[in-house]
Amino acid sequence: MVEPAPRRILVIEDDEGYQELLTSTLSPHYEVALCATVEEAFAKIDSEKFDLIISDINLQDKSGLEILLKLQVNGRLKECPVLLCSSQHDTDTKQLAKNMGAAGFIEKPLMPLPFLDEVGELLKRVAAGGRLPRILVIEDDEGYQELLASTLSP
Repeated sequence: MVEPAPRRILVIEDDEGYQELLTSTLSPHYEVALCATVEEAFAKIDSEKFDLIISDINLQDKSGLEILLKLQVNGRLKECPVLLCSSQHDTDTKQLAKNMGAAGFIEKPLMPLPFLDEVGELLKRVAAGGRLPRILVIEDDEGYQELLASTLSP
């Protein structure tokens, strides 16, 4: 029996400490490519196939949210989910990321085992064709917006 090819993950992170943490956590289980800039990342995305992209939001050259936008515009977000990581813990940033199509959002500092579990679950869901449905809620009351967002979010 032939072993399936390891899942390929592109990590976009400009902080050397987090580069090391992400690589050492993921590489025993997945094939990991590392980029420090959005420009480098798109060179890799255009030439290679990845099963998941993990990106920091606050990068030196651009925002990780710009990666989401570009992938959504060119239709590639359907092929490869994006998991965002950030030290920004505000709900507006999380909600914006989800609205833009992020498959998930993880707050820094990262804890290696829960992070690895999250990545594994996300890859299983995608492999099973179980991308989360997108729901458009039109509501002007902020209280109801928050209630619906917390109820409908995984």
